Amino acid sequence: MTSCVSGKGAMESVHGDTLTKHAQLLTLVDAGEYRVADILNPWDTTEVLQRLVIYPAGTELPADAPQGVRLETPLRNTVVMSSVHLGAIDELGAIKAVKGVADASYINMPEIVARLSDGKVADVGSSMAPTIEKIVMVNPDAVLYTPYEGRTSLELKGTNGQEIAMADWMEGTPLGRAEWMLLIGQLYGEPVKARSIYDNVVKEYENISKEASDVDYRPLVLTEKSSDGIWYVPGGASYMARMIEDAGGLYLWRDDTASGSVPLSVEQVLDRGSKADVWLVKTYGYDLSRDNLASENPLYKEIKAFSDDNVYGVDTSSSMLFEEFPFHPERLLLDYYLMFHPEKPGELRYYRHAR
Repeated sequence: MTSCVSGKGAMESVHGDTLTKHAQLLTLVDAGEYRVADILNPWDTTEVLQRLVIYPAGTELPADAPQGVRLETPLRNTVVMSSVHLGAIDELGAIKAVKGVADASYINMPEIVARLSDGKVADVGSSMAPTIEKIVMVNPDAVLYTPYEGRTSLELKGTNGQEIAMADWMEGTPLGRAEWMLLIGQLYGEPVKARSIYDNVVKEYENISKEASDVDYRPLVLTEKSSDGIWYVPGGASYMARMIEDAGGLYLWRDDTASGSVPLSVEQVLDRGSKADVWLVKTYGYDLSRDNLASENPLYKEIKAFSDDNVYGVDTSSSMLFEEFPFHPERLLLDYYLMFHPEKPGELRYYRHAR
């Protein structure tokens, strides 16, 4: 197979077996002596945001290897800017290669918390504005970061580490995002293990979604709540919206075309969301209850799911939700399926019924 991107920002073709199938923003090609990962710009997919040329330590790239960010693997000294990637790295058995993290206070992974405490992992500050001096002290071989619109590079000065743009969060499907596990496996020297994990994810996800496709009733689903007067809902083209549909629900904004979050007022949400049969809310630092929802905003009582006692919450300060679900969407999909269809047998992993 041949990998190349046409249009603005096009790069030379790479010949080999294409290893990715579901991802829209990542193409991973096995070129024999090396692997090539093309990461598209999520905000202009005619552009290649980054090309990674990945090769084993102790070998040399052939003279005709393509240009790009050259990475000798396995990586052994990395800074990881988002906790969502820590779970995948840990599952691959490579967590000790993480020497620095951002947003440390929001990380729940016990080993990282312990290594932060004993100084084996550095806290490099906020993922949006990291402390460059602390990253320099880590002297990483790579920095895994999350690109945002208007900030597609960290522009780290004075470090030897290569930047790796982990744009998985902008994938349009859960399996597309989870497929970035294959890239992480290549980076940390565990491609076979990463493939095995991902293939099992696909199998389990498709089994659940197939079962959900046969249900007779599909409830209307509302997510999240207002924060400082703004209610962010997933866009209709987002992977979260896709998961709700795959779990046998009807997402209230399924006709929307945005792939990211959409900011709305409480009134805009209630105009449509008051009909919701199921309401899913993430909190931080407390367990959700119907009483604290009602005290926060009396208008919440107008939502059908509130009246019907079909509100579910997850406290992300104690749950491993964010560390797990991006690369194990089948686990969250099962939660959704059980909440949308409580007559089905099974135990919730993340969410709890809000009493």
